[in-house]
Amino acid sequence: MLFTTHAVATIGLGKLMGLKTARDWFLAFLFGVLVDLDHLKIFRPKYFKDGSWRKFFNRELPIRSFLQEPISIFWVVPLSFHLQTPIPMAAWGLHVFMDYLVDGVRKPFWPFLDLTLTRGVLPAPIILEFFLIPVLPLFYFAW
Repeated sequence: MLFTTHAVATIGLGKLMGLKTARDWFLAFLFGVLVDLDHLKIFRPKYFKDGSWRKFFNRELPIRSFLQEPISIFWVVPLSFHLQTPIPMAAWGLHVFMDYLVDGVRKPFWPFLDLTLTRGVLPAPIILEFFLIPVLPLFYFAW
């Protein structure tokens, strides 16, 4: 999913959880949205130079790291207990759930098992996600 889709969902989750402090919102966005920054680290050196950026945006290439796979539950849950807040677990869980809804290359147990999944419930390029960009500030301030 796109950055904006994750941002809208994270804002909704934050509003639902009643987040008030800047620390809580930071944790929500760190685990709900910013976990996608690894795409840029993986994408830029591998695919930008050879012109396969279209495959990147169509989710035809493996661009995910272990941060966005279910195997990360083994470090997100202990971190949440250490921080004494459920926010990282909830935001990261929502992020992974949303990513698994769409088609794309995923490896849920990587680096321990090289099982690859490609099918999701929704098709890969979801045009409606682009329409969420102007909704993002409205969603935050109106709720």
